[in-house]
Amino acid sequence: MEISEIHEEWGRRIRRARRAKDETAVSFAASVGISRTHLHRLEAGQQAPSDAVRVRIAEALAMKPEELFSYDLRDAS
Repeated sequence: MEISEIHEEWGRRIRRARRAKDETAVSFAASVGISRTHLHRLEAGQQAPSDAVRVRIAEALAMKPEELFSYDLRDAS
């Protein structure tokens, strides 16, 4: 698995979890302390979140960071 594919998967997980909580991108980004544009880039897999942002996203979704941001290193290339 390429790094870009990992970022895309993380983005899909964030978007699914956010939508499951019925959160708009604007309100969710504000609760995490990032801009809506930054959230869009994360959800699109165009950018990886910093460790601090990963923790804040997971907290806002009432999840553990490893639930959202895990991947199997055996698949990484």
